[in-house]
Amino acid sequence: NLSIVILIQKLQPAFAIIFAIVLLRENPAKIFYLWAGYALLGAYLLTIGIKLPMIDSADKTAVAAFYAIIAAISFAP
Repeated sequence: NLSIVILIQKLQPAFAIIFAIVLLRENPAKIFYLWAGYALLGAYLLTIGIKLPMIDSADKTAVAAFYAIIAAISFAP
């Protein structure tokens, strides 16, 4: 199921925000964390649904997800 890969790639702004908080010492407002949590939950539910994602070792989803994480982190800074 490649929807996991799409979810990771579409969450690239989340990596940029994490880098801004860690590296640039940005201080977002407290309400930001609430809305960020809602956004992550919504992205998960839209992509995968209520069930847990299945990462089979027989298909290449895990490898594709790994490459998607590398791509999302690379484009963040």
